[in-house]
Amino acid sequence: MSKHYIPSTFAKRLEEFLVDYAPQSEGISGNTIAAYCSTFRQLLSFNERQNNIPVESYDLKHFTADNVESFLNWIEQDCGCKTVTRNQRLAALHAFCKYLQRKETKHLSQFQQILAIKSKRHPTKAVVDYLTVEETAAITNAIDITAAQGVRDIVLISLMYDVAARVQELADLTVGNIKLYARDTSSVYLTGKWQKTRSVPLSTPSFELLHQYVLLMGLTEKSASLFVNRSGKKLTRHGIALILKKYTTRAELKCPSLVAKTVTPHTLRHSKAMHLLQEGVDLIKIRDFLGHESVSTTEIYAKTHDTDLRLAMSKLNEITPPQLPSWRDPGIMARLASYSKKTK
Repeated sequence: MSKHYIPSTFAKRLEEFLVDYAPQSEGISGNTIAAYCSTFRQLLSFNERQNNIPVESYDLKHFTADNVESFLNWIEQDCGCKTVTRNQRLAALHAFCKYLQRKETKHLSQFQQILAIKSKRHPTKAVVDYLTVEETAAITNAIDITAAQGVRDIVLISLMYDVAARVQELADLTVGNIKLYARDTSSVYLTGKWQKTRSVPLSTPSFELLHQYVLLMGLTEKSASLFVNRSGKKLTRHGIALILKKYTTRAELKCPSLVAKTVTPHTLRHSKAMHLLQEGVDLIKIRDFLGHESVSTTEIYAKTHDTDLRLAMSKLNEITPPQLPSWRDPGIMARLASYSKKTK
């Protein structure tokens, strides 16, 4: 007769956290929940391999600051993960600890020690990668709108750039999220990180594209996904990235500068932000447009702009200027000497 499995307290609390608390009480997105799950699978795997603790036996008594720090060191040193990954794993563990503090108060000190573990500072990119206006246009011009999926793809990529949407924000768009009133008053509602929704104005070209697209596709149900695949299911982040890659590859034939660039959906978001800054739009307005929590996040675009400006100026300085005559040439010195003699 097989032994009946009794889940540990850790397992029960973890299931409550992932299934009920995080998505329902905190409104955490499905992608973040998936990242949390990956973290705990890795934690349990680490303890099974390194500490000989079977997955089904791992309990709250094992979930200590020392154990967590050993795990974080392992994923960096043995698994070769970058600091940013280490910090993401720690953020998931911290989120779970905050939940445990309410449910397992007798272990409060233990959880606070884990919460005291700090994220590591990691080098951040001084600048962002972005496309020029011409490179962006080359990608949309590479789309054949007479093809079966061309109409969808021109609207997809144009909208992704125009409203600087994160790829998941774009994938989650429904018909009800777009408000097509008139050319100057239309907008799209994007739901980003932490389920926060922001209204982003549509340019006239995007308004016209969306208006035609909705009519052509017969999109009337507000809950219907705006962009779907051949099976009628909403496009995934991976699917959107593949579509963009396809047209970027085509565009490289007429725009060779694209070959040297890595183009992802987030590159289009960076590109829109940079183009707004280059047009003189205030950084605070760009922050709100992108849905950033703090303007400090948006400041990277200003740094990129300054770096590009310095680079352009350095190239101008490569032009050899004409040599001006030295003030100390013999003729001048002799004339001055002669003049001084005459004045005596």
